[in-house]
Amino acid sequence: MVTFTKLYVRSFELDSVTIFWAIEDISKEDDIYAYSMELLKSESYNGPYDKVAGPFFNIFQYRDPLNLEDHKNRNIYYKIKVTDIRTGETKVEGPTAQLPEPDLYAMEILRQEDMLFRNFIGRRCYTFPRKTFGQICICVQPQQMRGQRANCKTCYGTLYLGGFNSPTAAYIQFDPNARSTQLTPAINHNINFTTCRLIAYPPLNIGDLIIDPENHRWRVEQVQVTKRLGYDVHQECQVKEILRGDIEYELPVLDDIKKVDDIFDWRNRVNPTTFEYKEKPNYEGKKPDGVL
Repeated sequence: MVTFTKLYVRSFELDSVTIFWAIEDISKEDDIYAYSMELLKSESYNGPYDKVAGPFFNIFQYRDPLNLEDHKNRNIYYKIKVTDIRTGETKVEGPTAQLPEPDLYAMEILRQEDMLFRNFIGRRCYTFPRKTFGQICICVQPQQMRGQRANCKTCYGTLYLGGFNSPTAAYIQFDPNARSTQLTPAINHNINFTTCRLIAYPPLNIGDLIIDPENHRWRVEQVQVTKRLGYDVHQECQVKEILRGDIEYELPVLDDIKKVDDIFDWRNRVNPTTFEYKEKPNYEGKKPDGVL
């Protein structure tokens, strides 16, 4: 099987990006044309990934045309899938995206931010990246690119099949939100806006969905990013709570978000002893208390 040495994305044009890759030298006993390659891409680091091009042989770059105006707030991730046509063995390299490389300061900021949110101020939530390309849903009117059904369970109002990409767990801090009511002739809507913050990963964009441990579902309205030499290190997001009964509440979450075992550092959940070394009761009941 081939071994990759490089896989990166560059773009110096307005209507496309170019993906480059390289492999180690193939011996004389082997055959480069025995390896079939396919290019995959997704809007989410965790996928799902769709096939873009291939299979092709002995080619090490590909120009992917896309409308960057529609994706300027998105990171497009690419993978290379290699198949040995003689044995059927497969190998996937990547993902990669057109992102700057972090320096040591940025990496240290990310490490400390991750420790802060994971152990002290963040709560475990799920983020669902909204799809902006792919298979158009059957509910979409082709002429106007509008959904014909308000509560389509196939695209969840995004116009694309599946609606959202694979979820990613993240530790997010939410500010207390001011609660208000919007009066309409038919019904009174409770409108809740707030601010949340998290580390640079997963990258959030307008329209993405956040689900907190109480199953409150929030739509990202605005994202403010802090950068270190072009590399994202922190995100501040304006979010709006989705009304109960909206189609986004039909999106399944097959996990117990409130389960905290093996997630948080244990020092964040033990009860400290007093200065007289009189131990307080351990409500977890699994491990002895320690001195912080």
